Amino acid sequence: MLESYITTTELHRPRCLLCGHTLCGVCATRLLINGKLRCPVCQQIYKYDNLNKISINHELEDVIETLVSASTLTLTEKIAPTSDQATVPKDGLKITLTAPKLNYGICDWHGLFKVHHCLTHDIFICSECALSYHFEGNCSCVPIEKVLNDRKSDLSMKIDSHMSDLQETCRQVQESDRQFEWYFNILNETELKIENKIENLQSDVKTIKQQMKIHQNLSSKYKKLVSEYEDRQKQTQHIKNQIQSISTFQELDNEVQLMNSTECEAQDRNKQVIDTLKQQ
Repeated sequence: MLESYITTTELHRPRCLLCGHTLCGVCATRLLINGKLRCPVCQQIYKYDNLNKISINHELEDVIETLVSASTLTLTEKIAPTSDQATVPKDGLKITLTAPKLNYGICDWHGLFKVHHCLTHDIFICSECALSYHFEGNCSCVPIEKVLNDRKSDLSMKIDSHMSDLQETCRQVQESDRQFEWYFNILNETELKIENKIENLQSDVKTIKQQMKIHQNLSSKYKKLVSEYEDRQKQTQHIKNQIQSISTFQELDNEVQLMNSTECEAQDRNKQVIDTLKQQ
């Protein structure tokens, strides 16, 4: 069988690149990223807007369908189109499609509703695709109901996990609220203590201001007394100087008187001498 370069499964809707290498359509869908596709064989990079720009290798597709048709005869009873699947309009006739309760849209190639899921390629497919390209033995196909139930179960488990996480978060939030309330009470008590200390400090500041005012008054009085004392000291010194001057004057007066008395005595002696001389 012809196999894909990547998945090593049969080629599905083979598409031919410009380098000549043929690529599986499913693999090409996965390799087309941001408008660029790299050939898995020669690593050449090509730019394509979408998958329709890559030409389909119809000859190789016919060969694959011929090879697959022989292998799918025994699978028609296992996977058969259901009555709720619709076909695309043919020969200009408009056919009303009745959608099944669970489907993933209409297949672009066969016009049937996608009611199967290929686990191997992780894509939703119709019954014709399941018979032609994703048959049992190469791909693992399950009904869409099973996929949805599995996903529902996974979502339910995730929701339960998230609910458990949410409950744990709520418990932590409640614990945080209790701790916050405890811290808030401590903060209120601390605030009251601080307010009391502030009031005490304000009272102390008021007392200190009064004492400073008293000190300023005393200081001004002290300065005034010092000034008066200095003035009195000056006056005392002046008086002392005057007294000293008076004392010096008295001494001079005494000396003058002494000199006068000495002069008088000298005159008396001279007179006596003269009288004595006259008597002789």
